[in-house]
Amino acid sequence: MGCLTDIVSLNQAGFVKGRSIVENVLLTQEIVLDIRLRTKSANVVMKLDMAKAYDRVSWIFLMKVLRKIGFSELVIDMIFRLVSSNWGVKQGDPLSPTLFILTAEVMSTNLNALNLIRQFEGYGRPKWSPKVNHLSYVDDMIIFSSADVFSLQLIMEVLKKYENTSGQKINRDKSVVFMHKNVPGDVSITVEIVTGVIKQMHKMFAQFFWSNTIGGKSRHWASWNHLCLRVMEGGMGFGSLHDVSIALFCKLWWNFRTKPSLWSAFMVNKYCRKESPITVQKKQGSQTLKNMIQARNLIEHQIWWQLGMGNSQFWFDNWTGKGALYFTVEGFDESIQNVSDVVENGNRNMTKLNNLLPQDIVQHISATISPPRMDKEMDRAW
Repeated sequence: MGCLTDIVSLNQAGFVKGRSIVENVLLTQEIVLDIRLRTKSANVVMKLDMAKAYDRVSWIFLMKVLRKIGFSELVIDMIFRLVSSNWGVKQGDPLSPTLFILTAEVMSTNLNALNLIRQFEGYGRPKWSPKVNHLSYVDDMIIFSSADVFSLQLIMEVLKKYENTSGQKINRDKSVVFMHKNVPGDVSITVEIVTGVIKQMHKMFAQFFWSNTIGGKSRHWASWNHLCLRVMEGGMGFGSLHDVSIALFCKLWWNFRTKPSLWSAFMVNKYCRKESPITVQKKQGSQTLKNMIQARNLIEHQIWWQLGMGNSQFWFDNWTGKGALYFTVEGFDESIQNVSDVVENGNRNMTKLNNLLPQDIVQHISATISPPRMDKEMDRAW
């Protein structure tokens, strides 16, 4: 259903077109890295699992949700006939995730509403951080809270009310509570980064290739990196997990730079408040950020911003096709933020451009790029 993006909150990433469940996983990692930060109470992370999520949804509750959202009675009647038939909608049915996400949006909306309660003490994070108190992965959910008793009671009331009205039940055996206590000299939770995984997997692949068993001993007549070369280059054309990893982080960098999401907003506010994403360094930050910065050198110059209304960053976005202008001048005018800042009455301010940029760049812009207009759509990345 194409309308899910307009209905379902950004906290839900699964089975919603244009959203990536990987981003919610990465956002969870970033938030957990800040678990030692606190307000008045320690931080708490709750991982919830819904018992038989698709099979337990109340049909009556589902109909009420669809009606509240604004679906027509014709569509509601059609869905009711389907779910109340002998077959019903079970796990594995293509329609199951969509209907479940719509019902789970009730709980998500109520959890988000807790942020508006003045006495609610949320998960302790830096002030600039978005107020994210939960993330959803279709039928699983992670809730971020403080250990404040009143705040936890509010969360439990939301969960209990949802269970009573929807027919859903939280599987307490598979649900986990994760808590960090700020005790001097004691780190009760450490987030360790597993290194060398790809190298070990390549070693296992090579052992299997040369001896037909994992762990088998035989002579390796060529390195695995050599076997991963294309046939025309003398290799066997095997896929390299290093290449897969690079491709993944290139895709993440593309999403980070071009697609607004909870994860990208969090990353920008956490790591890029004082400088542009194209200049931020990896000395500090999560392993995800460091890998993305490595991928930045491969992908950033290939992102081209087609001008519409001119909201692209004048110095840091590649809107000329020649890379970021930041790297073409020794110093830059910080008062110029967007491309639209050098446009007046629908025309370029050539005096400004000549003062800001080298002559060859100005000539290129004048010859090949139409000036932005406020009546157009926002700039688009290609």
